[in-house]
Amino acid sequence: MASKVQIWNLALRFIGETPVNSPTEDDDNADILSDIYDLSRQAALRQFPWSFALDTAELANDSSVDSPDYSYAYLLPSDSLYIVRLIPPGATDETYQIRNRHMHTDATEVYVEYVRDEEDTTKFDSLFIQAFAYYLASQIAITRTGKADMVQLMTNGYNRVISMARGMNASESRLQHTQCNSLVTARD
Repeated sequence: MASKVQIWNLALRFIGETPVNSPTEDDDNADILSDIYDLSRQAALRQFPWSFALDTAELANDSSVDSPDYSYAYLLPSDSLYIVRLIPPGATDETYQIRNRHMHTDATEVYVEYVRDEEDTTKFDSLFIQAFAYYLASQIAITRTGKADMVQLMTNGYNRVISMARGMNASESRLQHTQCNSLVTARD
């Protein structure tokens, strides 16, 4: 898919700025994007359960952590940005609380689906690339262009892409569920 520099350049083009050739080049655009890239990537990943960044894990109990309201405290995966759901799906949000990189719960075993901090740009979905570029552009728009309305334009672009991603995700989920039901029916 796209490289870090290609994502940077998409963001720069959105706001009418000159592209960069390298993340290490001596250039104001490269400097500012280098400063905000990692935190902005993590923020953009936290906004939506992007399929390329989903992972599952069994959490390890951390008996060294006091959990006054619950029986157990489980350490979250080091690369997790947020928990999407407990597995099995029957587990509910009321059964746990996240505090200080730990999941506090009364469950004796915990498996989670979570969004990981994906750094490999070759794994990024095309809609994520668009959304992330708009997000980066919104973060640097005032500094680079001096135009306050540019921030709103970039935020609107970001929200449009997130809306498209939600629609695609819902469509893909229905398709997958329908295909599973068809297979069960065919088997019977």
